[in-house]
This record gives sequence, C-alpha cells and structure tokens, in this order.
Amino acid sequence: MNVVLFLVKLFTSVKMMDSNLVSTIIPSYAKVTAHIGNAITPEVSYDSATKTVTSIIDAETWKKAINEIGSDSNGNKTISIDVKEVLGAQAYVQQLPSYIISSDTGQFHIKIKTPLASIVVPSDMFHGSNLKDEQVGLRVGLADTSKLDDKVKNEVGTHPVIELSVQS
Repeated sequence: MNVVLFLVKLFTSVKMMDSNLVSTIIPSYAKVTAHIGNAITPEVSYDSATKTVTSIIDAETWKKAINEIGSDSNGNKTISIDVKEVLGAQAYVQQLPSYIISSDTGQFHIKIKTPLASIVVPSDMFHGSNLKDEQVGLRVGLADTSKLDDKVKNEVGTHPVIELSVQS
C-alpha cells in the first residue's frame, strides 16, 4: 500500500510539471535472454526517434517466473525485471500482460529496474479498473525540466526528475 501512495504522489507531480506525455512504439516481439531465480532480463528494442527503450514480458515467461520463485514470510513474491541500459535512452517502457497488475490480491510485487529508476508495483495496483488492452506499459522517463518555474528548478537542483506513466 505504501508503494501505491508513493506512485500516486509521483504521478501527481509529473502531471503538474509536464502534461505532454511522450508516446512510444511497441515492438512486435521480444525474447527473454535470461531468467534466473526471481529476475527476468528481457531483450530490448530502441526507438531512436523517441529515445525510448521498450521490453516485453509475455504471459508464458511471467507464469514460469511466478511458479519458480518462493514466497517471503508474509506469503508475497517479488519478481525483478532487469532492463538493460541503452546509451542515449531517455525513457524505458516495460510491457506486461495487463492481468499481472490488475489481480484481486496483492500476492506479488513487480520490481522493474531501469538505469533511470527502479519502481515496485503491486499486483493489485489496478484491481477493479477493467484494463481493456491485453498489454500495459509502465514507463519511466526523464522529465523535461525546462518548463519548470525557477522556484521549482531551484528546489530540484541537480537531482534527476523522472516521469512515471502507465500506457494501455
């Protein structure tokens, strides 16, 4: 629950900073190069026009990972997705089957690690939201800070500012 509140705060901040969200292309396929324990390292595709890296986890890969991982003392599972760095990338989109983050229970968490940021998403993040698309994209990107007013720029200083969004 704490993670959801944290993400909601970030979404609110992003919306205030820049309402122009970058759309990305979705590659037609991707394959998993490594699946060790609770970590998945998917192949990535890079769109040089949008400077966006996209990776896809399909239902078969997800089922294999969720079946192989053990639970913690509370009965929860955490699956890590390690997205490879691509030089020059300004955004990373992780595509997942939508049912993964719209389950009835929060029995597992998805930790998506990108070079820009790591996020943890509970499996019930969109419970009851009726996601219509088969795939959903979780996007982490660098925010355009040039549109921020001087006061906010001073508060941010040299710290990176990211945008988080969900694409469906």
